[in-house]
Amino acid sequence: MTGSQQVNPRWQRAIHEAGHAVAALVTGISILCLSLERGISTRGLRIDSSCWIDYQSMEGKFRPDDVCKRKMTVAYAGAVAQALFFDECPIEVFCEQKDDQENVRKCVDDLRGLRVSESHVWKCRKEAWEEAICLVEERRSVIYAIAQAANQKQTLKGPEIEDIARSVDPTTFQNG
Repeated sequence: MTGSQQVNPRWQRAIHEAGHAVAALVTGISILCLSLERGISTRGLRIDSSCWIDYQSMEGKFRPDDVCKRKMTVAYAGAVAQALFFDECPIEVFCEQKDDQENVRKCVDDLRGLRVSESHVWKCRKEAWEEAICLVEERRSVIYAIAQAANQKQTLKGPEIEDIARSVDPTTFQNG
């Protein structure tokens, strides 16, 4: 994208939220819905869109530190998708996403609460970032299809998102 091109903010939000959704599917987390409606997050922050994810669906399936890493991957994936599709710096995009940053901070706090070493915390963060980059690059077509449907309908329920992902790339669920 060049500096003279205008980005449609709604399309940009759709790509961002679809990035979260695909990361959740790939990491084995259920999605409740994706919405491009403006509102207030559960933390009281103004949001332009959201991807509601059922983190309780992971209970008992994974080790606690793995749950944190999966949550961080999902948090990072929105910024990574937005950056990939719109030729932006993923770190700069992530730094603009206060709710995503808060999700990562909570995961870091949860890891520290597990009394793991700081080097393990940093390893989890690094692996989550790298996994977000890989899965967004590998599932670009799925992200695009989900974003396109969200842009048309404004809100997609979890089963709709899963159907779209399966129709574009049945391997989306292989890690879940």
